[in-house]
Amino acid sequence: MINSGNKKNHNGDADKPTGERVNQLVIEWRHLSVGGATCERCGSTGSAVMEAFDELTAELRARGIKVLFREVVLDKNRLAESNMITLNGIPLEYLIAGETTETPCCSGSTLTGADACCRAVTVDNRQYEEIPAWLIKQAAYRAVGINK
Repeated sequence: MINSGNKKNHNGDADKPTGERVNQLVIEWRHLSVGGATCERCGSTGSAVMEAFDELTAELRARGIKVLFREVVLDKNRLAESNMITLNGIPLEYLIAGETTETPCCSGSTLTGADACCRAVTVDNRQYEEIPAWLIKQAAYRAVGINK
């Protein structure tokens, strides 16, 4: 695991997928941490990220693709980035034709001591506050140029 808490926001447009196959997939998960604790939503997303990472590592190895995981721990000043997943630097929502929004996060509010909102992703009119492993994998395939 690589912790790179100083990572900057991704602007999205410059790194759209090209459809070309690549030999590496970097999954990055950004989340709030206060005293080593994260909100329930980000905790569930983190579990899904690790599930997807384990499955993708085994599956993509056979295709010659190395899978890496990078965790970015955020403080409350970067709350807007919390619950973000990027794949090879591309936000998940760009890869799956989704949209993001922020929704109230009760456990995040408890952690920060103030009203908090975390990112949620909407795909096909369904909103996901906790990003499921299958959605992460779908975005990962697109990030490495695999059509599934």
